[in-house]
Amino acid sequence: MVVLEITTPTRPPLSLFYRAWFDRIVPLLGRLAGAIMGVASLLGLSSSEGEIADAYTYLPSSVRRFPAPTELAAEMERAGLCEVRYVLIAGGIVAIHAGTVSPESA
Repeated sequence: MVVLEITTPTRPPLSLFYRAWFDRIVPLLGRLAGAIMGVASLLGLSSSEGEIADAYTYLPSSVRRFPAPTELAAEMERAGLCEVRYVLIAGGIVAIHAGTVSPESA
C-alpha cells in the first residue's frame, strides 16, 4: 500500500513560509475563486461558488488534523502492514508512505 500525503514541514524557513501560505493565502485564493464563481453564477455560467471557497478553507485544517508522518507509519504497522517506511520530499511538504501486506494475511 502506498499513501501520498501533504504534511506540515517542521524546519524553518520553509515551515514559516508554508504556514503563511497554507493558513492565509490558500483560503484567500479560495474566497477569490468563490467570488469569481459567484459572478459566473450571476451570469448563468456556474453554480458552485460556495463549494470552491469551502474546499480551500477546509484543506489547511484537514492537513493539520492528519497524523504526522511518524504517527501514520505507526498506524500502518498497527493495522498489520509490514516493512512500513516513508520518505519526506519537497522540503517536508509531501510524505510518501509504503507498506506491504504479509502473505499470511493476504
